[in-house]
Amino acid sequence: MAVEIREVTTPKERKTFIALPGKIHRGHSGWVPTLYADDKTFFNPDKNPAFSENDTALFLAYKNGDAVGRIMLIVPKEFNASNDLQTARFSYLETYNDSEVFDALLKKAEEWANEKGCKSLIGPMGFSDKEPQGFLTAGFGENAMPVTNHSFEYMAKMLQERGFRPHVELYERFDFRCRTKVQSAHV
Repeated sequence: MAVEIREVTTPKERKTFIALPGKIHRGHSGWVPTLYADDKTFFNPDKNPAFSENDTALFLAYKNGDAVGRIMLIVPKEFNASNDLQTARFSYLETYNDSEVFDALLKKAEEWANEKGCKSLIGPMGFSDKEPQGFLTAGFGENAMPVTNHSFEYMAKMLQERGFRPHVELYERFDFRCRTKVQSAHV
């Protein structure tokens, strides 16, 4: 069945965009949902000034009439200008383990970036480094840390299969239990 990509333009579509990760991650141990009230404000162009300071678009992927994927696209105008770049970012990419949907969302991201005059596409990376970014590449059995992505293993794999490479590796936790010897003394 063909995948249809639609831009989010209405409050109802924005609600679908916000709720979709909860459906995709249903039963995903370790995943912690974001706060709906925060997302409702964050993804609202009328309430989040980052939308007016950047070229931004939200897209949903549909298959058989059901929302099955999402992506946010950003041209960070000030960052690009101050660093002499022509880069677009993608963020908040979520899909089921379906390469057809994944490919359709990335194709839309590439087309949109080209329309905006960008020469490169990076992500997952949002408006700033203060947002969850990247995909989990290890520690899939661990519980999620607050304000971080806890993606499925297939997400990073599908991205790398399409030619994307890690720009930086971030660590959300270190386990020092195996590295330190605890000594105690009674005084």
